[in-house]
Amino acid sequence: MIKTFVLRPSNQGQKVCRRFLKGLGLAVTEASPDSDRATGHDVFMGSDLTARYRNLSTEFPGCRFLLLEPSNQENQVRNQDDRDRTLALNTFCQEVEAFFADQPERLLKVRMPSPEARVALRHFLGLEEPTALPVSVSGKAARRARRLRRRRAGTKVFCIGFHKTGTTSLERALEYLGYRVVGRKRLRNTRTIEGLFTSCCELVPRYNAFQDNPWPIFYKELDAKYPGSKFILTHRPAEAWLRSQVKHFGRKCSRMRELIYGVGCPEGHESIFLDRYQQHNAEVRAYFRHRPSDLLEIDLTAGEGWDKLCPFLGHPVPSVPFPRSNTAQDRQQRIELRSLTDAAPPRQT
Repeated sequence: MIKTFVLRPSNQGQKVCRRFLKGLGLAVTEASPDSDRATGHDVFMGSDLTARYRNLSTEFPGCRFLLLEPSNQENQVRNQDDRDRTLALNTFCQEVEAFFADQPERLLKVRMPSPEARVALRHFLGLEEPTALPVSVSGKAARRARRLRRRRAGTKVFCIGFHKTGTTSLERALEYLGYRVVGRKRLRNTRTIEGLFTSCCELVPRYNAFQDNPWPIFYKELDAKYPGSKFILTHRPAEAWLRSQVKHFGRKCSRMRELIYGVGCPEGHESIFLDRYQQHNAEVRAYFRHRPSDLLEIDLTAGEGWDKLCPFLGHPVPSVPFPRSNTAQDRQQRIELRSLTDAAPPRQT
């Protein structure tokens, strides 16, 4: 399939867009199109593409671009910051449309999600319309398949590895398998452990997979409240995990880390963080020691991926590479992109 680059002038709607594209059967990645991790993917939606679309159009002749139109919410103007942001979004869209004015077949401007967007995308990318199953399939095999899909959809999957163990990559993988995943961004009442757990339970009916803090610290309570759930413990070598913690968070404190580790930042408290990490992993293994079918241990940094995850969840192994997201390389690219944006001279009017 021809490479397609998604231009997102705003951070809004990233997860919706990714889920929407995967629903069309596309292999989506946030990896750079010229990196080793790009192999096997059809669609690229990394944060650096908005600054590279001119070069990409030359570097990949025949490639196509999907320009995400700002949503109605993003166009709402409440103050000067909103006005400046809206102006910047619309200006970017106009620049892209002007650049492809003599090649209209290479650009589609669309607002997601909507039925119109799905139809337009299928036509733009040359995707075939899904065909209905023949009537003869509606026998015992079809009924078993429907029951299996319902059972999978009803099973809750709790990712209980601490952050910096590949949790973002696991989130992308679960989304590809069709799960509706949530982290901590929609949690409220995060000042106390009790409030956190209550907020977590409010989200469980709306999603079927959960990752990032604070889900790992509630695995016992979640197991008791939602029997039949699956648990995934992502882990990596302890010293490498600690280095990643210090590098990523440093002296930046947060209330969430205070609740988990007792202190808010890893730098200067390395032994506390390391002890808590090792204690958590040991306690999880001990808790599930007689229930191996309910717990999957996986080290994504060692290259483990679909071959362990899919059998555990009862899914066939996809033909696309396992997603590797929020790596040190990805974060460095985002930092460089922000620095270029900040250093850019103001537009002359």
